[in-house]
Amino acid sequence: MLNESRKISPKAAVVLLLSLFLCSLLIGVTIKNKYDLEKVTMERVIIEKSISINEVVSKLLYKTQALAALVIQNNGEIANFEKVAATIVDDPAILNILVAPEGVVSGVYPLKGNERVLGYSLLGEGKGNTEARLAVEKGQLVFGGPFELIQGGRALVGRLPVWLEESDNDRRFWGLVSVTLKYPEVLNGAGLETLVKQGLSYEIWRTNPDDNERQIIAHGGEPIKRGDRYIEEDIPILNATWHFRVATTNRWYSNSENWILIFIGLAINVLIIVIIQNNIALKAMKNGLERMIRTDALTGLLNRQGLFHELDKLVLKEKSFKLYYLDLNYFKPINDTYGHDVGDYVLKEFTVRMWRSLNGKSIFARVGGDEFVMVRHGNELLPEREDKFWRNVAEEFAKPIIAVGGKDIFLSFSTGEASYPDDGSTIDNLIIHADQKMYEQKNNRYAREKMRRASDWTDSPE
Repeated sequence: MLNESRKISPKAAVVLLLSLFLCSLLIGVTIKNKYDLEKVTMERVIIEKSISINEVVSKLLYKTQALAALVIQNNGEIANFEKVAATIVDDPAILNILVAPEGVVSGVYPLKGNERVLGYSLLGEGKGNTEARLAVEKGQLVFGGPFELIQGGRALVGRLPVWLEESDNDRRFWGLVSVTLKYPEVLNGAGLETLVKQGLSYEIWRTNPDDNERQIIAHGGEPIKRGDRYIEEDIPILNATWHFRVATTNRWYSNSENWILIFIGLAINVLIIVIIQNNIALKAMKNGLERMIRTDALTGLLNRQGLFHELDKLVLKEKSFKLYYLDLNYFKPINDTYGHDVGDYVLKEFTVRMWRSLNGKSIFARVGGDEFVMVRHGNELLPEREDKFWRNVAEEFAKPIIAVGGKDIFLSFSTGEASYPDDGSTIDNLIIHADQKMYEQKNNRYAREKMRRASDWTDSPE
């Protein structure tokens, strides 16, 4: 009888095993969800820092476009190079900028400390020249580095080929313009040091095109070892690809919360709630990340990365489209006179009015402080729709953008356009073309208005 009393009935055993199974399953799912949340956190970190790195580097590399526009406008002649270069080198992370007709450096700013660069062939043999040759081959701005400079030190570079228009729509290769960025100082603005404070380790690396070896660009925290949980994503910067790896070295058994979950494993209802909340948090976080990646925080428009993503899709579909580069006129005096709150309002109101005219169609992005890009394609390119759109725009901006201190402020903008593929077979070339046309319109306007003083910019537009 005693032995029989110690036996567990089949029914009780089934219930016990089922309870243990459910508890173990729920605890296992909960721990997995914690890992998933940790994974999403690392994904968020990678996305945020990738965006920061891309913005920091791309903003400086695109200064090559201003230099290229100078060369093109002067038909290959480099007039007032030092004067213009001084306005471009406005960030301490820029080591120098240079021009290289036919690939041979003829001008560098600042000259001091960079004398050895003069006469150097960017298309010859040497570290970093692989990217220069690739830029000529692809006809695009190419990002390279880090590599050793001939004048000493290491740097990142952007190489942009320049072609001059000849007769019969022919083009002649003029040479290269380049921006050299200080390394590793240029990455300071990305805030990578905060990752270590969050208990994460990271590595950023690339495949060096000179020797095809793995080259570490930046790292922090404990070395990432085999078995560590990590997330790795690519950081596309122009035509180059960096690889960003973030890892955590925590183990489940070193987390006291997991042990607490084991001891309260029978609290199934609580665990179910936690699972549901975790799943909701995962979905909300993923949705938020998607919006964060490609959206401008102030206006809600696409940012530069979102714009290029949409343009890449159009190019892959081989669809023709028209790209407009928009730059607000006399926007700086608004910020200087009334402050950035009013300036931000003007940017948002400009966005609202343009979207109203676009009827929510087309691609619209903010690519700089007061610079926007609009892309129209498909039926939107029909002449009657184009005419209607610009009439609507004219009506919108015939009204004051804002009234401050009883004074109406009007807003206008300069526009440059480029058609794909007629004006360029690459996105970079289209933007350069549209940007150049926009500056021609802006310069003509300023010449027509005889460079009106900032105090005159509140006048009603003509």
